[in-house]
Amino acid sequence: MAKIARDPKAECRLGEVICTQGPWKEMCLEKDWEDQIQKDETRYLQWYFRGANHQVGKAFRIPVDVIDEHGHKYKEHILIGYEGAGY
Repeated sequence: MAKIARDPKAECRLGEVICTQGPWKEMCLEKDWEDQIQKDETRYLQWYFRGANHQVGKAFRIPVDVIDEHGHKYKEHILIGYEGAGY
């Protein structure tokens, strides 16, 4: 069976990119964010992205606290989808 070598630095950088590319001025995860993740493992979800439909095999919705450009704090979500059937 083939294996992929994990790169912890690259994984950490991916987390940084996800956290810094949101549309909010500031964002932070709650202490119990992992307990609040919503999962959808319905196969064949369809997402429309950049002018095309994409098959998503698994998706996660992660709650975050954000502050917008006006200084208002509220809850939003990061939505991550894994493209392809995958399993």
